[in-house]
Amino acid sequence: MAYSFSHAAMIDTGFLYAMFDRRDSYHGIAVAKSELIHNLPLAIPWPCLYETMNTRFVKDKLRIRQFETWLKRPHIRFIDDADYRRQAYEITLNNQRYISLTDMVMRLMLNDVNQSVKYLFTFNTADFVDICRRRGIELPCEAL
Repeated sequence: MAYSFSHAAMIDTGFLYAMFDRRDSYHGIAVAKSELIHNLPLAIPWPCLYETMNTRFVKDKLRIRQFETWLKRPHIRFIDDADYRRQAYEITLNNQRYISLTDMVMRLMLNDVNQSVKYLFTFNTADFVDICRRRGIELPCEAL
């Protein structure tokens, strides 16, 4: 099946953790919500992969193999952060908004009209709700 990456679902680090870590307090919700993304084209920002694949995560051999298999599915693409990182770095250093550098990069990606994102899967909706509402991006985890 060929996937069009228009109207993709972007996935945040916290959602990825929850999907692959049974001990995460959001694991059950992430697994249930993952049914929604099963056939959607998925856009994963590179910074989220850096955060997700930390030392603790990769030490669990089974989890990292499951994650690897999941990432190799044909409807997943990785979003390069090169066009966003310098601006995100400056905004974060100037404390214009008190969020992580990764979340700032994601905010800039979501605000970019060239990124066709229809859904954002995150448990940290407060950091993204303003941009998502303005751009018409749905937050399936918002009501949690």
